Amino acid sequence: MVDSVAEEPRNVADLVRRSAARDGAHPALVSGEHRLTWAELDGLVDRAAVALRGLGLAEGDRVALQVGNTTDFAAVYFGALRAGLVAVPVNVGYTVS
Repeated sequence: MVDSVAEEPRNVADLVRRSAARDGAHPALVSGEHRLTWAELDGLVDRAAVALRGLGLAEGDRVALQVGNTTDFAAVYFGALRAGLVAVPVNVGYTVS
């Protein structure tokens, strides 16, 4: 995981960290009445990364993300990237015919 603001970002999760360091109190995501600042989003991304790695996933493993179009998706997606995983978004509306 990234512990500090990297000079050159490895992936977009590093850009979340950079934005939190630069503009932590500014809004990052707005979904209806739910708002997250960059600092709040960065904290959620950290927690998601730790949780995913705690499942025994190793760097480079693929993880399917079946999360709706919410702020939770952003936290889990960036968390997977921060953990060094390959995030594979899955359509939440998909059903077996």
